Amino acid sequence: MLSMMRSGTQSIVLKLVLFGLLLLATVGLALMDYQGMFRKATHSNKVADSKCATITTVEFDHLLQGALRRQHMKQDEAYRTGYPEIFLQQEMNSRILTCAVRDLGLYVDDQTAAKELKKMLEGFTKQGLSEKEALQRFLYSLGISEGQLVESLKAQIGVEMLMQALSAGATAPQQMVEDATKYRYESRRAEFITLTADDAKKAPSDQDLNKYYKTISDRFMVPETRNLAVLVIDHKAMGGQKEVTPEMLKDWYNTHQNEYATVEKRVISQAVAQDEPSAKIIYDQASKSKDLKTAAKNGATYIKSAEYAAGDIAVEIADKTFAGKEGDVLEPIKTPLGWVIVHIEKVKPAATSPFETVKAQVEKDVAASSDDSDALYAKANEIDDMVASGKSLSEIGRTLGLHEHLLDHVDSKGNGISGAKPDTAGIPEPDKALASGFTLQKGGVSQLIETQSGEFMLVENRDVFPAAEQPLEKVKADVLKAWDKEQASTALDHQAAKAMERLKMGESFDTVAASMNKKVERTEM
Repeated sequence: MLSMMRSGTQSIVLKLVLFGLLLLATVGLALMDYQGMFRKATHSNKVADSKCATITTVEFDHLLQGALRRQHMKQDEAYRTGYPEIFLQQEMNSRILTCAVRDLGLYVDDQTAAKELKKMLEGFTKQGLSEKEALQRFLYSLGISEGQLVESLKAQIGVEMLMQALSAGATAPQQMVEDATKYRYESRRAEFITLTADDAKKAPSDQDLNKYYKTISDRFMVPETRNLAVLVIDHKAMGGQKEVTPEMLKDWYNTHQNEYATVEKRVISQAVAQDEPSAKIIYDQASKSKDLKTAAKNGATYIKSAEYAAGDIAVEIADKTFAGKEGDVLEPIKTPLGWVIVHIEKVKPAATSPFETVKAQVEKDVAASSDDSDALYAKANEIDDMVASGKSLSEIGRTLGLHEHLLDHVDSKGNGISGAKPDTAGIPEPDKALASGFTLQKGGVSQLIETQSGEFMLVENRDVFPAAEQPLEKVKADVLKAWDKEQASTALDHQAAKAMERLKMGESFDTVAASMNKKVERTEM
């Protein structure tokens, strides 16, 4: 997923190192009866245990069920193919490597994790979603929180840094080098003919098309849609928010200025050498040129520049980095990973944000601190009682003085009946509302749903429109395309099978090509 891993795994050396580490990761791993989980017969509360990582039966069941859902795999199929054991081994390998990164003091800053997260969300944002909507959709698909995702990203980046450092000084076995060299310098030329299915197209009869449509009608189903109503309940309506005055905001800011301060940060690049003599050569070159990347080509792993606070990097590196000046190239620092040379590219001093620039955040913080928890608890119970007594969302909304947000004919993916997205303005977390709405029976109202912004939602399922097969006439053009494609594929299979049969019987390639009126083409060496 990440650029460092993409480039690193292309080398045979790194593949050897990775394979070796995965073998080492299995040492001390105690695998329990993972298959017993499906039979509800596990006698231990652990399915896997090592010196630094443990997976309980409950946790493994949760992780595995999530993986099966994402891969659309049934439990019996997973059991038959041995997938639980493979998944467990992968999960333990990942945790053991993460432990190694932590023990070595490798730290990944928030900025680097944010950049990688942005790349991961590009598939959603290209569909027209905002970054916030894309993040919510991504988190919902994984079933994890934003904090869990960020920590997972940081752990993965740390593992890749470790792999990169380990591979820098590794050597491949001589036999592997010889085999790779032979492969690299070997040349071949191929002869080929191109088969086409232009003559395979024939218009189907109405009877053939109707029969064919019955076999693929599930591709053209209109998905189930629902009419949902959403009631957004803010803290004020919940009775938990007290009045906030300008004086309260100022007092809060004055007494919590440290919360609105940015710590000193430094933009640094690093080079990791395996021994002190190599590190000194790189240091000497970088001190003169101020170009650590070029100097690192002399036997070191280069880590591109990134922004760090003191707590983001190992102590032995942080102490000297935050004692140096902007532009300094620091003398080699000995670490568990090797000898590190640091170039301080930029210094960002600590600063306190002015009140006006953080006023909105101060208002949120004061509002959150002034919440009356007893009032919130009482109101929540009151609303739960209204739901339990069978009151509709409209009745609850009138009682609270709030209006509803309507999502008409929306499917489980959030698309309207015409394929366009419905208006979800005013709904803090539409994905949560949709997920809840599609678990309710017709006429049902959900329990209170708390959002990350501190608001609450109630969802009502007002109507259900089942999935339905579309009439052939409506989708006839697409069905004909599918027919043509399948006919062409069948014709190509038939042509290829006949040609292969003749070649196996001993006919020459040129003879077979000529009989099919095909020109033999040749590649370059």
